[in-house]
Amino acid sequence: MNGSLKINKSDLRIFLFLFPFFEPWWFTRIGILDNLYDLLKLSVCFLILIRILQNKVKISSFAKIYMAYRLFICGVSLCRGVFDIGYLSESIQFISLFILIEYLIKSYGKRVLKIICIIFSIILFINIITYTPNGIIFEPKGFYLLGIRTRVAELAIPAIALTLFYCKSFNKGKLTLLIVLVSALSFFVFEWVATALTCTLFFFGILSLEKIIHKKFKQKYYGVLIFIVVACSLGVVFFNIQETFSDLIEKYLNKSVTLTGRTDLWEIAIDVVKEKWICGYGFKNQGDFVSMYDFTTTSHNQWLQTMFYGGAIGSILYYLLPLLSINKCIKESKYNKTVGILLIGLATIIIMCTTEICMDNAYYLTFIICMYNCKEFYSYGKSK
Repeated sequence: MNGSLKINKSDLRIFLFLFPFFEPWWFTRIGILDNLYDLLKLSVCFLILIRILQNKVKISSFAKIYMAYRLFICGVSLCRGVFDIGYLSESIQFISLFILIEYLIKSYGKRVLKIICIIFSIILFINIITYTPNGIIFEPKGFYLLGIRTRVAELAIPAIALTLFYCKSFNKGKLTLLIVLVSALSFFVFEWVATALTCTLFFFGILSLEKIIHKKFKQKYYGVLIFIVVACSLGVVFFNIQETFSDLIEKYLNKSVTLTGRTDLWEIAIDVVKEKWICGYGFKNQGDFVSMYDFTTTSHNQWLQTMFYGGAIGSILYYLLPLLSINKCIKESKYNKTVGILLIGLATIIIMCTTEICMDNAYYLTFIICMYNCKEFYSYGKSK
């Protein structure tokens, strides 16, 4: 019948496999919902294991690097006497998600990207429609659907980059992109999440210059961009280079060069990390290792947090993932310029990682897998 709603079975299958792995933080506080998500994730993990044993699903070398990282942290935790069953459970879930997404991308191509964008847009939309100035409408205590206000950017930035990439590459998903942008930016403005707003401005600012600069520097542009962003991020944490611009930061931006006290945290964190810099401490105390005054917290920096968990060895394993993804995307950008959106997205995430921990979640993991497998999205096989 004309005008009837048609649901593609492949799309529905992909959606049902993926959505359990993106459980919003607030759902973990509701027993029945949390148990349902756990049951669904367990079912998918079990199905993946069976497929692997049947040799129907192959584990890529890219996924093996991530597996090695997670198993290394578990091993270090065991040796240090801080083994955490919760971290092991999370590792199994994330490894399963990793293998699942790669398998689905190779089987269905851009359909997977479309469903990922839809899932992300749904979560961001629910986050904004349940918003109140004091927290989620059901429990206004300063927490939102995705947790504290700064955690929303962990989903929003990858979602913006992926949906824009999908929209520009295939001229589809404009409504999904609109939902993501309106939901994310509305929340950032309502709560005035300065870091997220700055990163969003950076993303679209660099994107607007991309066409002009790319013509002159071509693929080298993206490599230089990532290098500069990483150098600046490390410079802020280890060398306090932001003090060079103290007048600009304090007088005109009305911000402190200590980045709301984070530089004090980093000084303590660096001293702690130095003591076990080769293998790290493992997943100790839920990642809280910086003691200040009467509380203990995380380092509020991705570089230091990764060093704390796995030291130099763990960091090398972990950062191999974005390095390999960057290499793949730069090569693909020669043929498909829209891949540059993903590289600019990663640069934006790296900026966020200076003051937050943004790479230890399913959203970033999904983003980096999509980056590495970007070439598959342009394959138009029968099943794609």
